[in-house]
Amino acid sequence: MKNVLASAHSFAPAATRADGPTSHSLASRIRQAALGLLLLGSISLTTPAVAQQTSPVTVTKADNTTLRLRIQNPEQQSNRVRVISLTTGQTLFYERFDAPAYGKCLDFASMQAGDYVVLMQLGKSTHRYMVRVNSNPQFSVVLRTVKVKTRLPKQDAAPEVMAATR
Repeated sequence: MKNVLASAHSFAPAATRADGPTSHSLASRIRQAALGLLLLGSISLTTPAVAQQTSPVTVTKADNTTLRLRIQNPEQQSNRVRVISLTTGQTLFYERFDAPAYGKCLDFASMQAGDYVVLMQLGKSTHRYMVRVNSNPQFSVVLRTVKVKTRLPKQDAAPEVMAATR
């Protein structure tokens, strides 16, 4: 590292190597800039990688009319899966589970054309997937992720705050 900084002066243009007060300050600034870039590069290389969160829910199309749900539940919490028709508001499928892993194939082949929502409530998180059933000759199901929402637990106020409000 010391050799690189000592030789940085030799890579400067000939005009900056001339003796004089302005050439010295320019060479100094070039060295400082090179050092800054070198440090910035080394910091970016040594920054630890941030782990990506993996979703406990996987929804895939098994074929044109079937969705495959896979849910990981290592805490074995009580969870729910529902399919609701957005046209009628009727719940068409409802199931609770608390197993460490859950899988289900939802076949929309017998459903009328329209929009449906697949709701998965996993602990404090709700996963919503929109499903559109098309009525064209090539019957198909279109899947779209709408929202993953996490409810945060309510926190009790500190005793001092509660005493002050009485």
